[in-house]
Amino acid sequence: MTWYVRRASLRDRDALVKLCTVSVGPDDYVVHFLDDMILKEVVNVALGGDGRAIGMMAYRRCVDGAAWLGQARTHPDFRRQGVARALVDSFVGLARASGVPALRLWSESTNQEAIASFTGCGFKEIARFARVVGPSARGKAKAAPRTFDEDLWRQIAGSTIVARGRGYVSHDWTFVPATRPVAFVLVSQGLFRAWDGNLFTIARPSGDLEQAFAFTMWSGRPSELLSEACRQAAMVGRAHVETFLPHDRDLLAEARRAGFEPGSWGREAIFCELPVTAATFTRRVRPTYGELAGQRGQGHGHGDALGWARWNG
Repeated sequence: MTWYVRRASLRDRDALVKLCTVSVGPDDYVVHFLDDMILKEVVNVALGGDGRAIGMMAYRRCVDGAAWLGQARTHPDFRRQGVARALVDSFVGLARASGVPALRLWSESTNQEAIASFTGCGFKEIARFARVVGPSARGKAKAAPRTFDEDLWRQIAGSTIVARGRGYVSHDWTFVPATRPVAFVLVSQGLFRAWDGNLFTIARPSGDLEQAFAFTMWSGRPSELLSEACRQAAMVGRAHVETFLPHDRDLLAEARRAGFEPGSWGREAIFCELPVTAATFTRRVRPTYGELAGQRGQGHGHGDALGWARWNG
């Protein structure tokens, strides 16, 4: 079945709230962020034959230039009818035209419908992560801001933590490759912290003290990294700490010993990626009517300066 997909605007907000409510429930977190999503990201909506919103999905750029797909919602009456596929296809077109090299997303391992949908669209599993949450803890913080140098990069390149995530780490509610350019950008944003061979990043500061303190382990001793994150959280007035760890038995055991528990969502996140081939645009060789009009009075009626060989080519 063919669905009509277009970009959403604030005029679609009420329709999208209804869609979120019927597809997830009245407590769907997306409802609280809809205005920001519509204004700051690209939110596409799929419409049924009667013009009703039956699906939605958001698209935003990752720090490495790829794009992240999230907040996918499909009306229960229209599931398994190609709605998600139509939304993904619309973003593949956007990515190709924008030179975005890949689309990424994640899904719960228990969500078989979503897994079937993204694999059907060509996404391949890269790695699995687990979201864990713990309480903040008082104590003297040890970590300090870290600048970029070759020692930092060698530490990242040789990290067993990064290796367990298949070369990817969590950042800003996405997963990005732990490459030199990504590390350099995060350093420039002042997000790296380090001490005694341990290295982690913090999320960009937020004024909402109800949010958990989010961090990412890059290299070092997991037990010390987890404990330091709890101290850092208390230092900035946050009650809880959260992170995505590679879904590794030893790392999850370390988290449990540090007082962390599996989150209410993201317990086993399947992270996937779809490579995108950039679109090839043909260079325009024929003059526009505006160009022709601008050449009136010069040579022949349509302007010798434009070149008839080029016009006829």
